[in-house]
Amino acid sequence: MLISYKTLQKFFDEPLPEAETLSELLTHHAFEVEKVTPIGDDFIFDIKVLPDRAHYALSHRGVSYEVAAILGLKRNGEARAKPAQADAENSSLGNLKIQISEADLCARYMIREIKNVTVTDSPAWLQEFLKSIDQRSINNIVDALNYIMFYVGQPLHAFDADKVEGELEIRLAKAGERITLLDDKEIVLNENALVIADKVGPLAIAGIKGGKRAEVNAHTKNILIEAASFQASNVRKTSTELNLRNESSKRFENAITPELAVIGLEKVTSEILILSPGAEVAETIDIYPNKAPQEKISINPKEINDTLGITIPREEIIKILEKLEIQIEDQEEKLLMTIPYERLDLKSAIDIPEEVGRLYGFSKIPSEALSKVAESKNLNKNFYYQNSIRKILGQAGFSEIYTPSIVNKGEIEIINPLASDKKSARSNLTDNLVKSLQLNLHNIELLGLEEIKIFEMGKVFTKNGEFTSLAIGVAHPAGFKGESVNEEIRKVREYLLSHLDTKIMTLCTTDDTGGLLMLEKEHIGVINKVDGIMELNLDKLIGDLPSPDLESELLSDTLGNRTSQSYSSISIYPFVLRDIAVFVTGEKGREEEVLEIIKKEAGALLVRARLFDVFTKINKETEETKTSYAYRLVFQSAERTLTDAEINKIMDKITTALNAKDQWSVR
Repeated sequence: MLISYKTLQKFFDEPLPEAETLSELLTHHAFEVEKVTPIGDDFIFDIKVLPDRAHYALSHRGVSYEVAAILGLKRNGEARAKPAQADAENSSLGNLKIQISEADLCARYMIREIKNVTVTDSPAWLQEFLKSIDQRSINNIVDALNYIMFYVGQPLHAFDADKVEGELEIRLAKAGERITLLDDKEIVLNENALVIADKVGPLAIAGIKGGKRAEVNAHTKNILIEAASFQASNVRKTSTELNLRNESSKRFENAITPELAVIGLEKVTSEILILSPGAEVAETIDIYPNKAPQEKISINPKEINDTLGITIPREEIIKILEKLEIQIEDQEEKLLMTIPYERLDLKSAIDIPEEVGRLYGFSKIPSEALSKVAESKNLNKNFYYQNSIRKILGQAGFSEIYTPSIVNKGEIEIINPLASDKKSARSNLTDNLVKSLQLNLHNIELLGLEEIKIFEMGKVFTKNGEFTSLAIGVAHPAGFKGESVNEEIRKVREYLLSHLDTKIMTLCTTDDTGGLLMLEKEHIGVINKVDGIMELNLDKLIGDLPSPDLESELLSDTLGNRTSQSYSSISIYPFVLRDIAVFVTGEKGREEEVLEIIKKEAGALLVRARLFDVFTKINKETEETKTSYAYRLVFQSAERTLTDAEINKIMDKITTALNAKDQWSVR
């Protein structure tokens, strides 16, 4: 949420602290200010408003509420509504009927007629304000609506009154009904979408987007301003299904009080009368059958102190709560609180200690060592064995990986996928492991490995339910000299199961290349169904293992041995491979001497050098012995993509340096 410092000041007669100071106070007592950006003579706060405070804080008015509470200031009349003078005799609304067919989806619907407006460009100050919070200026009427939405938090919409035909109805759309939006995009509606419609059809999607048919443009003379309260879950569902997320839907789907509608309507009316001289307020219709109740909460100050772990005097607790505009009735033992309409997040007594604590200052709460830690030999079995397996596989040369839980294909589909290739929850780990093996094989030289050995533990989701799975994989590069991937998987299976002392057996295929993993008579996994990969139900495996002993040697090894690690960032730029081989006089044993020269001449761009071949030959005529050392060199920059020309230059330097040694020659 972008907040203007200059606009915040409008809510106070007293000067606010400097922008940076105010930013720190907000961060310590209300919400995190991620950045403060100077723009002209203003400062823009980028405030991270989380959903629990979005009911009231997605506006300058909402943030001013927190500023007032933190600083102990009184807000001026900007936080309240000043009714506009209306000329009912000049109204056309007498013939306009409004029907709310879905009362549970629309708690309040206000509409006001303003006549004789002049639609033109907005003044510079308004255009600059909208630009400072990343919004686009359209015209003075639409800009006024957007300005007030960001000012007080109430989304608003305007219809060209002369384009509305017949009565207005707030109803659910009919299946297949269409609406052309303000951006000329045609939307096919479903029966879940709430719309504002006249006798012709939908004029707007409630709380989300207006339609083209009744838009306000340069020819508009009379307007209808809508200020309403739509049900949060319906707006959220509709905006998600139609992929229409915007500033209006954001506020409605986080729920705002119906009491805010009148404030928004009066504020925008005042702005329009200034921006469009000669405009006249005609009449207002307000359908509000069930007034929103104010939450009442009762709590003993001792409960607040016990929750916070400190002792704040009763009088100070009352002062803190009153700063939040909470009305207090001080009873004998408890405080009876009447919560402001906007604070939809305060529902019960458990919500109150945090409010007191954050304004009091969590930094003032002293840190104390626990007097006694409960002694228990109980240990979470899953946690214990998962960490044991990590250690066992790590000792066998395997590295743990983490892959996405959301994939392209799976047994369980997602109703609203994030992307076309993220439509399902994964039903196994093998598919992702195959991709990871191939990706790591491509980078094997950069990694400095001879083979890829990886494993993953994670949740999988099938039609029979979800469970934790373990997948282990091995892959070899072309020309690998050693055992097959299936043989390595067979060995790591035996290694793992022997350390865990489990009864799991393998029911092999006839050629012994793979098979089923069986726990007694239950099938819990497969081995080498995909070459070099084993996957099993880890929950079943752990369920068959004995409960861990806190004093066991395995536990102390698994949890107690900590070694310091150093990390470096990974370059985003591609690496370059080069091979070089050199004949050196004498028998084997001079590889380090060769490597030292290579590293010296290559410089910082050489990130890895691997000796991949050594052989000795004897000249039959001279009986001279020479040994060939072949190295694979990996070059990479953390700052740019390397070119062949600069790598060739480095290789020439290395070649020259090696050839300069007596009786050495690069092959």
